[in-house]
Amino acid sequence: MRIKIYIFAIYLFMSPVFANAGIVRDVETERAFKLFNKDVEKYMGYKNGDIQHRLIINDQFNAMVKGGKNVFYNSGLILKIKNVGQFIAVSAHELAHIKNGDLNKLMVAKNKAENLNSYGIGISVLGGLLSNSTDVTMGGSMLSGQVAGRSFVGYIRGQEKAADALSLEAFKKLKYSPIGVVKVQELMLEREGIVSKKAEYVRTHPTSENRLKVAKSALEKSPYKNNKFPKKLRDTFLRVQAKLFGYTKDRREVYNKYPVSDKSDLARYARAMNYYSNQKFKQAIFEIEQLLKKNPDDIFYQENKAVFLSALGNHKKAIKIYEKILKKNRKEDMFWIEYGRILIEEGSKESLKDAEYALLKARFLNPDELYLYRIMIGLYSKTKQEGKRLLASSESMLLQGNKMAFDLAKQAQKKLKKNSPEYIRAGDIISMMNNKK
Repeated sequence: MRIKIYIFAIYLFMSPVFANAGIVRDVETERAFKLFNKDVEKYMGYKNGDIQHRLIINDQFNAMVKGGKNVFYNSGLILKIKNVGQFIAVSAHELAHIKNGDLNKLMVAKNKAENLNSYGIGISVLGGLLSNSTDVTMGGSMLSGQVAGRSFVGYIRGQEKAADALSLEAFKKLKYSPIGVVKVQELMLEREGIVSKKAEYVRTHPTSENRLKVAKSALEKSPYKNNKFPKKLRDTFLRVQAKLFGYTKDRREVYNKYPVSDKSDLARYARAMNYYSNQKFKQAIFEIEQLLKKNPDDIFYQENKAVFLSALGNHKKAIKIYEKILKKNRKEDMFWIEYGRILIEEGSKESLKDAEYALLKARFLNPDELYLYRIMIGLYSKTKQEGKRLLASSESMLLQGNKMAFDLAKQAQKKLKKNSPEYIRAGDIISMMNNKK
């Protein structure tokens, strides 16, 4: 589990509020998200792989849609909810926003607003709600004088109601119990406190009292209220939750919940991740090895052992583990990137050559992974390939929407062999940036 930092929008379920947070690319967690959402995505007309699900290390009880078909979940959300049914209640709502095309509609509605200043006030109200700020009342009174702002906020609220309705429809068609939806709405209501008593027109979301009433009504009418999710989904959620708890919480919290006397798989996994996050790599390796004794073919325990060994400086053993993993998982871009990173750290001439192959393979699988280019920059700096380093830097800036991509691509072309694939790619970036001017 490696942390990569990005900028993106985030608010409970969906909104135009923006904030900073750290996205964690973790194959195990992302595969779990895909597993949990498989049936809902199919019901809504999406194929496996159409939607990207990502984890964010952030304590707030949030999830959101951004950039088309991307859903982000805060670690704080996953650690607060109790089971996979509650997770799917959240994710189904997010998928409903995607199905309804709400992000595009939101931008159109914003552009039609009569007074853009009122939109700015609306955002400040959302920010207050996000932080439970006492400024919400003042923001609301300011907004009440702005017809366009009131209309725009009401429009977003309508989107939320529609997403609620579609997600409940999906639960019914898939014979899921809506109890998870009810529990999530109760958690939201608990967090809102006095904010939920304010006039509903100053809110972007329907009040949680109203949403809770709708969810409870659906539960009462559902013939599937006592249905349980498959054991595989329930167990996978608890494992991801334990992993996140160990990785994100402080040592005291982890050992209160998972004392050393607890020899269960979940406890060992949580302790292993906590040891790793606190740079106690030998202890982390001990716990993961106990798990591997019981589950020798578990690729994610293997992957974590490789990461722990690499952190301890044992790159050769880590490389062998990744080579074993990649024999059966050749389409996972993050496995190739981590393999490449460890090869670079090993540092021999042969390893550096293999690292370039691994990173190019990762780029073929996912050319839009920012972390990849950061590792490539390190490789080409180490191997003194200045043209390729500049190109990787340009790719990184391009993904971040930074105008420096143009200058870096121009510099790269001066160092690259004319008409080589890298030279041509630098030219493509130059053309793209020119078209944006």
